[in-house]
Amino acid sequence: MKSLTGSLVLLWGLGWMAGLCGVQAAFGSPLVLTGQTSPGPLWSHLELLEDPTGTLGLAEVQSGRFTPNQEHTPNFGFTQKTLWAKVSLQSRSAEETHWLLEYAYPLIDHLELFVVGPQTPLQHFVTGDALPFYSRPLGHRHFLFPLTLKANETLDLYLKIQAEDTLEIPLILWNPADFYAADHHSQMVFGLYFGMMAVMVLFNSFLFLLGREKGYLYYVAYSLSFTLVILTLSGFGLEVFWPQSPVWNKLARPFFIGTTVFFNGFFLKALLEPQKALPRLDKALSFLMGLGLFCSVLAVAGQMAVAIVLGVAVSILAAGVALLVGLFRFVGGYQAARLYLAGWSSLLLGIILYCLRAFGLMEPNFWVNYGLMFGSAVEVVLLSLAMADRMSQLSKERHQAQEETHQVQKLLIEQLQETDRIKNDFLQNMTHELRTPLNGMVGTANLLSSTSLTPDQRELVEVIGSCSQSLTQVIGDILDLAKIQRGAMQTLDAPFDPTRELESLFHLFGPAAREKKLDLKLELDDLPPRLTGDAHKLGQICSNLVSNALKFTAQGKVRLKAKVARQTETQVWLEFEVTDTGVGIDPLVLPQIFKPFTQGDSSLRKAFQGAGLGLTLVRQLVGLMNGEISLASEMGKGTKVRFTLPFTAVAPAAVGPVGKKVLVLESDPVNRLVLGKWFESKGCLARLCETADQAQRLSKYEKFDLLLVDLIFNPTGEPGWYESLRPGNAEVPLVALTHLAGLVPQGQAGPRAYLVRPYTAQGLEATLAPFLGT
Repeated sequence: MKSLTGSLVLLWGLGWMAGLCGVQAAFGSPLVLTGQTSPGPLWSHLELLEDPTGTLGLAEVQSGRFTPNQEHTPNFGFTQKTLWAKVSLQSRSAEETHWLLEYAYPLIDHLELFVVGPQTPLQHFVTGDALPFYSRPLGHRHFLFPLTLKANETLDLYLKIQAEDTLEIPLILWNPADFYAADHHSQMVFGLYFGMMAVMVLFNSFLFLLGREKGYLYYVAYSLSFTLVILTLSGFGLEVFWPQSPVWNKLARPFFIGTTVFFNGFFLKALLEPQKALPRLDKALSFLMGLGLFCSVLAVAGQMAVAIVLGVAVSILAAGVALLVGLFRFVGGYQAARLYLAGWSSLLLGIILYCLRAFGLMEPNFWVNYGLMFGSAVEVVLLSLAMADRMSQLSKERHQAQEETHQVQKLLIEQLQETDRIKNDFLQNMTHELRTPLNGMVGTANLLSSTSLTPDQRELVEVIGSCSQSLTQVIGDILDLAKIQRGAMQTLDAPFDPTRELESLFHLFGPAAREKKLDLKLELDDLPPRLTGDAHKLGQICSNLVSNALKFTAQGKVRLKAKVARQTETQVWLEFEVTDTGVGIDPLVLPQIFKPFTQGDSSLRKAFQGAGLGLTLVRQLVGLMNGEISLASEMGKGTKVRFTLPFTAVAPAAVGPVGKKVLVLESDPVNRLVLGKWFESKGCLARLCETADQAQRLSKYEKFDLLLVDLIFNPTGEPGWYESLRPGNAEVPLVALTHLAGLVPQGQAGPRAYLVRPYTAQGLEATLAPFLGT
């Protein structure tokens, strides 16, 4: 039994050694080509020789001792070695065959291929990504070499490979048709990837421009940097974008790796906010971001070897920190961390597959070859969704905060309104309580002034009366302000004559102006005879402004001007201007001059009596009447206050009874009365004027069906004067009033009939009936 067992062990050992020897013999053996089928990777037929000095020539290498390669894809990592690789191809075909040799690593710096054969002249190709793209035998992101094998020919291929950073030797032999079919598939995958990345970058750029949220900007910068890293690693950068710039092509890798780390850190801070919950990891992330930026600076400075090593190291560390931040925030219940962690995990899976393929630990296949791209594509989509989720969460939080703020503001407003109501009620009650004794004081002072008093006593009584009246006005202003502030003040619109109102008001200030020897004038520019509005509040505004002007003007003049600013069929805007040559207002005080209890400065308050409420009340009243007010002043030269108020134009149907409308210009008051009564009995509206100016003003704003004009106002019968009474409507009939009989009508331009005094009912009826339609 022991003998049998020993024999089996011996046979197994011999078989294993024989197999090992057979395998060993297979590595580095020539590749036999029997047809047109693509052999694929050449790693098992590859032999390697290290050139320590990088100076060996082809003749020396041919006699050198090559070592059979036993790795799936020879990978030497970061190195600056010079290697020679040898592959022998033996054709067993009776015909000439064509092949493509692919060096499937686009980042190799220098590459030389020598093709040696007994029937083929020596061929020498020099290329690499350190040279411009046009140096390549065939225009492709990988390095392609065309090979032709004659019937039953053997070719020896010698590759001289030099690297300044990473060195891989992925050699593949293709049938041209198979290669272009596979390359078409590969380019389609890359096109989809870069297209999707471009769409995500553009879409999130639009979101940034729309909302100005910095997180989207960091996302765009990170995604764009990572896409450019893939562009340089895949060889498309040199092929498509910078074919004449091999130096930049080398530096672009560490540069974009550094910017990717840098912007990913910013994006991570904006999305997951580690600075709030994970301060230590946040500091580590900030440090790595600084190293990433330093890596980009080194690349720009031309330190390629240092920059690429630092970039890879920083990328690995930053990926670890980002994964930890996402994990901790996810465990902490941070909502956006779910999608971030899923996206980052997909990218890490792609990186792992890429590294396993690069080190020969996994056979190349679709998922291995494109794992990094698929992982990054999934990542950018999930990160975009995470950012959208974060924005949605922030919007909810912002809305909730706004709602809480709104509730607090509402409560504060209610409290302020209640406080304001109490204040206004107090002011109203106090003003009513104060007015009763003040009225008694004013009345008593008036009674005392009518009695026999000594000069000293009369002066004291006048002081009492003046102070009482000033205090009464202040109390009235306070009461009006309180009404306006609580919304109790209303405008009372009624028809009024603006000229008469302003003239009546202005006469009240005559004594004060004469006492101070001031030039006080009222300048009115063709105001409408009738308007609808609040004449009382207009009087308050003008009274306060003129009173202020008189108070603060020691010498010079005070003017109140009024004119029509603009008008429509239904509205008339009057512009008022009060000017004086008084002390003026300090420019520093001017912005606050309409605030309550404000005067130019403290010295003015001492020199001039007043509470500083006049301008405040004026502005409030102007605003209540939907008007506008402005003030300009210069120290020592005076002040100008301009305000505009809207009024309703008096419609023709709203000023009298239904019927004909007649303008009567009669110099005699008794005759005017007779004509007015007669027209009233006929159901007509008669506008009676005693002067030509009155008649002309009325004719500008009202349309009449008949004009009765005393010839005393136009003794020469000037046609132009008649036309001034009916502007734009020469067809309105005109009847002349005269004491002369036998005058002849003048037709369309002049009087069509004459009414001779004294007027009688029969004469009026006979003369005017044709024009009234009776």
